Amino acid sequence: ADVADAAVPGAAPGTVLALHDEQLWIRCGRGILAVTRLQLSGRRVVAAREFAAAAAPMGEQLGT
Repeated sequence: ADVADAAVPGAAPGTVLALHDEQLWIRCGRGILAVTRLQLSGRRVVAAREFAAAAAPMGEQLGT
């Protein structure tokens, strides 16, 4: 994952912003976290695109 220092007005930390170039962009405290792979507790590692298709609707806040 990479972190980009970018302003995202109106988006709370944890908000899924977009799927871009195989990266899931998630708003964090300062900027955007670009996630390429992730793993939910007790699950296998999946690509960001697979996770987005199954569990992370754009605009939703993770962890709520």
